[in-house]
Amino acid sequence: MVQGSTPRYQQISQSLTRLIESGAYLPGQVIPSEQALCEQFSVSRITVRQALASLVQAGLLVKRPGVGTFVREATPKPVGGRTDGVISLILSNAGPADSFMSQLIRGVASVLRGTGFELNLVVTHDNLDEERACIEQLVARKAAGALLFTVDTPGPANPNCFQYMMIREAGIPILFVDRYLDQLPIGYVVTDDQDGMRTLTEHFISLGHESIGYMDHAVHVSSVKERYQGFVDAMTEHRLRPECVIKVDRPRGNESDMELGLAAMRDYLRSGQKLPTAMLACNSYYSIGIFRALKAAGKRVPEDVALAGFDDLPEATVLEVPLTVCRAPVEVMGARAAQELIGLIKQGLTGEEVRLRVPGKLVIRESCGGEIVAAAP
Repeated sequence: MVQGSTPRYQQISQSLTRLIESGAYLPGQVIPSEQALCEQFSVSRITVRQALASLVQAGLLVKRPGVGTFVREATPKPVGGRTDGVISLILSNAGPADSFMSQLIRGVASVLRGTGFELNLVVTHDNLDEERACIEQLVARKAAGALLFTVDTPGPANPNCFQYMMIREAGIPILFVDRYLDQLPIGYVVTDDQDGMRTLTEHFISLGHESIGYMDHAVHVSSVKERYQGFVDAMTEHRLRPECVIKVDRPRGNESDMELGLAAMRDYLRSGQKLPTAMLACNSYYSIGIFRALKAAGKRVPEDVALAGFDDLPEATVLEVPLTVCRAPVEVMGARAAQELIGLIKQGLTGEEVRLRVPGKLVIRESCGGEIVAAAP
């Protein structure tokens, strides 16, 4: 039941607007019928029609007589032939200690140097409101193109879907980098996360491990989901069951991923559950946290627990027991994204057709241990 001092049709308009902006209703998708909306909001058909009319007038919806009412689709405005202008690289974070983001920036900058395009680096500090404001600014300034590393979201729906499509609608080529939203018609350049984690898992299996644990990140981004899927794929292919999957909660304060991984592994050890013979993590910061928790508990790596992570951090090589990793080609990924984007700008394309996965590389170090002889059944 819709209540309050604001007219009912406006309240319904506001509710539908929030659903569109959150990505619950995607561009080109038909929304519920007038009758369904009447039942949903417990109002008359006249009130629903007023609400829909206001959204059509605002440009959010399009009515197609005899078919239904649809979320407005982006209509790209060609800007082909440009050889200069500003390219915005929007990152969720880029602190001095963030080697991943530094590599990504280097890759993009190396391609733009001498092309006539100027790099505009924007950091959103993992804040959806800041990301939204940055997007509105680049659209207003008519940037030549945009590369976007999105903010983590606590749920599967990204509240800024509508803003991402605003870039495309303005005729500005856009590509997601490292992570993407498969429900949106926007291209991407990412690491082949699923294949990389499958390779790591299969390496442990080749060493004789059957009990392999996994530490996962409680965020809804494609890279994290695909790494977990790669782990599951490898285990399933070898008829093994993932018995230990540790989900790390989102940080409540300023905890680093190392601290979160340490705390999660420490809690698991205290629970008294069976310790697997090998542990993987969706990022190497978690793996380093796992190492510290194991060491504090008197467990040795790799003698008691073999260990590996994803992304080759500087800390991975100087760890007491150097860490086996899948090395994500971050700088290459940034360079390829910039190359693809420049091509799109010059051809007047939006970027939907770009679906590029850059393969990672298995880097074997001491933490995974040597050959393990399986115990007799």
